[in-house]
Amino acid sequence: MLRLKLSFELRNNRFYEKAEGNPDVYGPFWIAVTLVLALTFIGNLVSTFESSAYETDYTYLMKAVIVVYTYTFGMPTVAYFIWKCTQDHPVDLIEVIFYPLNLTYIR
Repeated sequence: MLRLKLSFELRNNRFYEKAEGNPDVYGPFWIAVTLVLALTFIGNLVSTFESSAYETDYTYLMKAVIVVYTYTFGMPTVAYFIWKCTQDHPVDLIEVIFYPLNLTYIR
């Protein structure tokens, strides 16, 4: 709870001191879940505006899950295995591997 309270204090550096040795590894997962739910909601909202009857379309949920989780976890995993198998270390591939990690707290 202390970490949550410290995250709301914008001008205080105590949060960085607390979080430095203990990073939040669930951050990318929860951000991806939030993004999936938001995309599903927006997709259903737009389809409601286009037609007069409201019908929930769960295909938006599956499409959002596939796109978001492939980007967040699948793409870096595939790039990492390609990187390990070829023993080639281009800078661009390293950036692709670590780009989704920008969803986490990095100081």
